[in-house]
Amino acid sequence: MFGALPWRLSGQAPIATAGLGITYVGPRALPYRPAFDAIFTIDGSASVAGIGRRSSASSVQTCSTPWYRLGEYNYASDFHSQSEPTLTIARQFTTGAPRTVLFQVEVTL
Repeated sequence: MFGALPWRLSGQAPIATAGLGITYVGPRALPYRPAFDAIFTIDGSASVAGIGRRSSASSVQTCSTPWYRLGEYNYASDFHSQSEPTLTIARQFTTGAPRTVLFQVEVTL
C-alpha cells in the first residue's frame, strides 16, 4: 500500500508505503514419518519518503515466529556419542532465519 500523507513538509506531501508478506508451506511427506510440519511466517515493512531530502524505512522479517524449521529430514546419523554406532532413524532439521529488524535512513545530497 502507498499514498501521500495528509500534511506537507518542505512544500510537498511525504509518500508513505507499507507492505505485508505472508508465507505458508503446508505439510509435506517425509520418509519414515507422516508429514513435515507446516511453515507460516509474516514479514512487514513501512517507509516514509519525500521529507525534504530525507527518507526513512523499517522492516521486520519473521514477525510471527522467531524460530522455525525451514527443512526437516529423517535419516540415520551417528555422532560417535556411544561406543557402538546406532542406525536408528532420527529427525534432523535446519532452522530458518531468526526475527530481524532493519532500519534505514537516507539523505540525498
